[in-house]
Amino acid sequence: RFGAVAVAVALHARTGFRITLPTDEGRLVLPGIGTYEAHAPRVRLVAGPRSLRLTPEGRRSGLLLTRPYSRAAGVGWRGLSTLPGSRARLDDSGPYRLRGRGGPVPRGGARARGGEGARGTPAGPWLTRWCSALALLESADPARAAEVASLTRALVPLDPSPGGVSSATLRAAPWAVLTGLPDSAPDMAEVLVHEIQHSKLAVLGDLAPLHHAGEEAVYRVAWRLDPRPFSGVLQGTYAHLALADLWDRIAERPGATPAARAAARGHREEYREQVAEALPILLESGQLTCTGREFAIGMERHLLSLGQRGVPLRRRQRYVTHG
Repeated sequence: RFGAVAVAVALHARTGFRITLPTDEGRLVLPGIGTYEAHAPRVRLVAGPRSLRLTPEGRRSGLLLTRPYSRAAGVGWRGLSTLPGSRARLDDSGPYRLRGRGGPVPRGGARARGGEGARGTPAGPWLTRWCSALALLESADPARAAEVASLTRALVPLDPSPGGVSSATLRAAPWAVLTGLPDSAPDMAEVLVHEIQHSKLAVLGDLAPLHHAGEEAVYRVAWRLDPRPFSGVLQGTYAHLALADLWDRIAERPGATPAARAAARGHREEYREQVAEALPILLESGQLTCTGREFAIGMERHLLSLGQRGVPLRRRQRYVTHG
């Protein structure tokens, strides 16, 4: 399927090309752009700076699309829905999306058919949840809301997992948030903040290495049942610190009821405790670079600034084993 990826890149670059691509049971998926129900085994694509023509094999004429392709209309074509207030797309059409933390989503799973802004279709709940989460972030932390809206490039729906809603970030595809449909606006806000933190730290780590640990040593952390490598501890600590900060700000929102404030503070303390247990693993490991140690100390300072009742940092390393 690298041909479809190459086509998507060329279209974003406004590069002209001619190519014939195979379909998946008559359906052509252009990653990050849209899908075409060709009802043919192959499709001929001819692109110019401002247009794309798709001609199914065996036909003399095809479909002519003009930019922006996400909003283009035509028989058999469905562009990806744009998430309001951002440049991100609801990328729900690819046949190789993940099923939770497992294999690919089968064709037809979690697909939206109504196009941009179509309420009452499968896309509707995702767009509604995105808008309500962004509104919550804007009321609690405008800077975080702006960050999420500007950095998120794709929201990729996952099929429900047996254990509930799961989310993920792929290091090879930063700024794409993979998730099942969260139950509420606060849950969606958590997912967006959490996964964008993972993307930020992945990119930062490529620019300035934060540690030199391998994958052999693993550690117990409060947010996972399975032992995590050092890199996972660092990623999780950074993400959960952001969630503690988020709930601290939600608790202080103007107009919040006493019950809502109490619930938000409870979430804040839960995440603060998780981070407090994980920070000593990082700081006492001897695996951090100078930049990484400065980074971890900064996280420790921010943790202590959250809330009036601080959770004591536990200065003990939770080392498990060497492989």
